[in-house]
Amino acid sequence: MTGVRARVLRGLGAFAFAGVVALGTGCSYLTERQGELIFRPTKETWWGFNGGQYANDEHWIPVGANGGKLHAWWIKSDHPDAPVLLYLHGARWNLS
Repeated sequence: MTGVRARVLRGLGAFAFAGVVALGTGCSYLTERQGELIFRPTKETWWGFNGGQYANDEHWIPVGANGGKLHAWWIKSDHPDAPVLLYLHGARWNLS
């Protein structure tokens, strides 16, 4: 009975080791590729604003002491008391 138990424990250990390796590999892959997987617009909207269905005002907001700027669109609501939504679109240049 001891030989069977030892083989079962070795098998479970090998299975657990393979699971840890697979999990580590998957996490490493996602860490390295997350920017490309998340911030990839479709080909139809890749080059920025594509015509627009809403009238907007374009603004550049100064950020920090080094002269950085934040590109923003302001889309006015028909209702003056409507809440404001800040939408941060990601790390690429496609604001639409």
